[in-house]
Amino acid sequence: MQKKAANSPLWLESNQQGTTLMELAIVVIVIGFLVPAIAGIINIQSKSLALVFNRTIITYEARNVMNELRSDLLKTCPDKVTNISAGYLVFTKSDGGRVEYLAKNGNLLRNHKIVITGLEKDPFTYYDKNLQEISFPQKLKLISVFFLIQKNGQAVNLEEAIYVRN
Repeated sequence: MQKKAANSPLWLESNQQGTTLMELAIVVIVIGFLVPAIAGIINIQSKSLALVFNRTIITYEARNVMNELRSDLLKTCPDKVTNISAGYLVFTKSDGGRVEYLAKNGNLLRNHKIVITGLEKDPFTYYDKNLQEISFPQKLKLISVFFLIQKNGQAVNLEEAIYVRN
């Protein structure tokens, strides 16, 4: 016969093997609380990642269009700009190619091809050498381009000032 150790806890004295129904129920309840919490965290993280990814794509597309516009304008002179308005810009590049940017129905078109969708406002403002806003192309020196793009519940702003070379 085994001798009982003095002041030993009850659970050490038992010859019991396995788990009781009560222990199993506690484990199931704890797991029942942890699984939804972990699933919620994963869901929030995946939604956050999707928002960041969408915003990155929108910004990337807008930046590419801005770079293309800047490149086009570097190949022209102010006297080759023929039409300007808040949503319209037409000019001829030094190689003779005609370029037309038109903001229409929430899209920006370059030579009748959509380059940006989700445009919220007309993107162009024109300035002379004194930085006074103008509405005729003869004294054009600077074009302020402001893209406000709204897609998938996300708004992206991109602004740049582009000088028209002399």
